[in-house]
Amino acid sequence: GDGAGKVAIVDFHEEETIAELDVRGRVNVVQFSPVGDFLLVGTDSSMFSLYDTRGKTFTVVQEFAVGGFALAAKFSPSGKYLALGSSDEGYRIVRLGALLGLDLVPLRPSLPTWALNETLFRSGYGPSLVQRFMINGNKESLKWVASTLKEYPDAIYTFDRKRQEGCFETALRLRKIKLLQLAVTTLVDGSLDAENEKQSILTTDIPNEGRRALDAMIANYPSEFTVAVLESMTFVKVPFTKQRLLDRDEKLTCGSPAYLDPWWKYPLVDSEEEAGGKAVRTAAVLPIPGLGTMSFLSSLVWNAPAKAFDNEAMAVVLRVIWRSHIKKFFVLDMVVYLAFFTLWVFLIDNRVSKYDTAIAIVLLILNSINFAREIWQSNFGRHLGYFSSGWNQIDLASIAGVYAYSVLFATSKGNASDHVPLAVITTLLLTMKLISYLRAFNETGWLVTVLSQNFRDVRGFLLVLFAVIVGFAICFQQLFSSNDSSEESNYFGSLRTSMLSTYEMCILGQYESSLLYESQHQVLSILTFVLAVTCILVVVLNALISLLADSYARVQENAVANRRKEKAELIVEYMSLLPSWRRLQIEHNTQYFHALLQADADGDLIVEDNDWQGGLAALREHIEELNEAHEEAQQKAVETLKNDFEKELSSLRSEMVSILRDLSDDVKAMKRSQTEGGVFSGKRVAGAVRAVKEIWQASVSLLMARGKKEPEEEEI
Repeated sequence: GDGAGKVAIVDFHEEETIAELDVRGRVNVVQFSPVGDFLLVGTDSSMFSLYDTRGKTFTVVQEFAVGGFALAAKFSPSGKYLALGSSDEGYRIVRLGALLGLDLVPLRPSLPTWALNETLFRSGYGPSLVQRFMINGNKESLKWVASTLKEYPDAIYTFDRKRQEGCFETALRLRKIKLLQLAVTTLVDGSLDAENEKQSILTTDIPNEGRRALDAMIANYPSEFTVAVLESMTFVKVPFTKQRLLDRDEKLTCGSPAYLDPWWKYPLVDSEEEAGGKAVRTAAVLPIPGLGTMSFLSSLVWNAPAKAFDNEAMAVVLRVIWRSHIKKFFVLDMVVYLAFFTLWVFLIDNRVSKYDTAIAIVLLILNSINFAREIWQSNFGRHLGYFSSGWNQIDLASIAGVYAYSVLFATSKGNASDHVPLAVITTLLLTMKLISYLRAFNETGWLVTVLSQNFRDVRGFLLVLFAVIVGFAICFQQLFSSNDSSEESNYFGSLRTSMLSTYEMCILGQYESSLLYESQHQVLSILTFVLAVTCILVVVLNALISLLADSYARVQENAVANRRKEKAELIVEYMSLLPSWRRLQIEHNTQYFHALLQADADGDLIVEDNDWQGGLAALREHIEELNEAHEEAQQKAVETLKNDFEKELSSLRSEMVSILRDLSDDVKAMKRSQTEGGVFSGKRVAGAVRAVKEIWQASVSLLMARGKKEPEEEEI
């Protein structure tokens, strides 16, 4: 730089002048940014100017006005701060904007392309702009990250060159759930695939990082964040492939070890014109790998609610794993159990005695196999989540019952009649275990879920009902025990028989009217009977029906999600029983989940909300969008009404001031006339009357605008 207002940039390696800049005033300081992408020039014109040196355009992107001559400048090593010195103000520290810092006020309404790229992807400071806002972490910063990722999804590719970490690693390191949700949602909602057709997210390491972030969300944070991410998951196009030709219009799904197109058996086609009327579909894949692994599914089953499965992404995962890998093991297991249950029936049947010993031996062998399976499934008791499942508790109890009955059967030399209570209890447990197998069928799975939920919901109610029955049973024992001295014919002779009789009387409606009239306390007996029937048969049982109806409605609200969660529990159970090499083989073959979907003329996937999202989830999402739009419109209407009211009120105030000013002038004129010895003219009196009437009318309008009633003339 020189005194003539010129700055020359010279390449010493090539020994040539790259550019010459014309500036205002004498050049006092020239300073490059740490990255070398920007040049700061300070002159006698009281101005520091920041030039972009990339592309050799040397455009002014920022200016700093100072008092006096611009004498000195220095960038901080990170490029985030700039020290400026002038002749009048001394030195000051400036925090740079989005180009190198956080607070840029650009010279234009919108950033140019080069500045946008610098803002999103590069920084001499290390973290990208998105990562710096993540690190900042306040509410406004998170809003900025959300809006930026929504408008520029490619910003998820940003990278901290100093820490060698991407956005997902930054979010995991900071352990902020909102950041994790933003990052994972940007990955799974298909926006990256729609924004960038030249680069696929699947060719990077970001899907694996997204899976790690999703695992952290499930394990460490409230489940609603996981549910929101899974609901937003959709399919993305498989890169490096063409459309496929199908003989018929159907939706096909499968698993694959890689994200590449697995539909090799269907012919490729360039356009629908070549299809000849057949269905043309585009290969699509879920963007996160490993959704079918045992670790992911078990974590989702034990830590997330059923709503986490109310999306078609998880439905595809469960459908593929079940049909391709687990269903055959389930069928084999169910056949073996049916044989086991049949042998148990033969063993406890007193009419069958010829093969009792052989049946007992086979039952013990099969029961030992079941016991070993339960031990393996619980990881030798170390997996605490195993014992929280009611179905697993039933399995263990039924195994213990079979062992106990077999031992007693052997010691009593085949006399089964001595162990009827144990046989009954064990049979009930084995029947419940048989019902648990019905969870795998679509026709019966929903009913098993409904019954299970009903039993859970009425536990407290049954306790209250039992207490009421016990109370009335004691009362009836006191009232009716003396009617007949014979204990065999007296249904209320003891507390045990009284409870059974009270149950028959109040629940089943079976009673003898003679009991009421033969009692020594006839009136009290009738009143107690009426009270018991009213409380139990009318009030309590109707409350039970209402409770069961509410329970059924709640189950049906998430019927699809509940069935899928039951299916996921079965998948996790059978995968835990498989040898490690077989389980790893299944997980390897289902690393990615594919589908053949319809695409539009531009090649974009057509994903129907009711098809590839859970039906109820899609409906809830639509309702939420409508509510948000309604609230926004309502807020705008309220603001408009408020502004109109304020304008009207301001106008009324101005009118009132003008009237009062005119009245004041008339009063002053009348006082002057009186002082000068004059009289009031009719014109002045009429003017005063008109002024008073105008004041009254304006006051009425003002008060009514404020919502008050119309005043009387005397009040004005």
